[in-house]
Order: sequence, then structure tokens, then C-alpha cells
Amino acid sequence: MRILKLNDAVAARFLARRSSHNAAAEQVASRILADVRRNGDAALFRWARRLDGLRLTRGTIWISRAELRAARRMSRAICFAPSNMPPGISTASPSSSAQVRGRLQ
Repeated sequence: MRILKLNDAVAARFLARRSSHNAAAEQVASRILADVRRNGDAALFRWARRLDGLRLTRGTIWISRAELRAARRMSRAICFAPSNMPPGISTASPSSSAQVRGRLQ
């Protein structure tokens, strides 16, 4: 294992790699969401099988309203936790914050 001394150059390389991974993950997630929006449950079931090895059908999946509300609250709490916020988000304009929140709903 190689230990690097943290300096501005090392930090910049690390953050650039992280940024590119986040962009790639966002691109994949966007593709999945677009497919599910377009093709509904059939797409959801295909992705669950492909990614998780689950064989879901309408008869095998049920999410109560309470579970859905709890999941939405949890996703917001995780997304907007201070430790998960990108640098500078606290100074972002209100319209930027609204756009981020709109994507979660």
C-alpha cells in the first residue's frame, strides 16, 4: 500500500476521480429512471432482476403508503444531511435548492 501525503494536488486528483464516478452513477441512474417512467412496473421488474437478481411481479411486491412516506423521509434526511452536502451547497441560491428538492419528489 502506498501512502500519499495529502496536499492540494492529491486532494484535487481525488476529488476529480470522485466527481467522475458520481457523474457516471448519475448517468446510469437517469437511464434507469427514464426507463421506469416510460415503461412502468415492467421496467422496474427488469431492473430489479438485472441488478439484484429479484424476480418481482405485481403479485409479489407491495409497498404500503406508510412505508412509502417513511422511505421518502429517509431519502430526504440522507440527501440533505450536512455530511452529504457538496461544498458550497449551503450558499446555493434558493432556486438551486428548490430544483434539488424537486427531483426528490
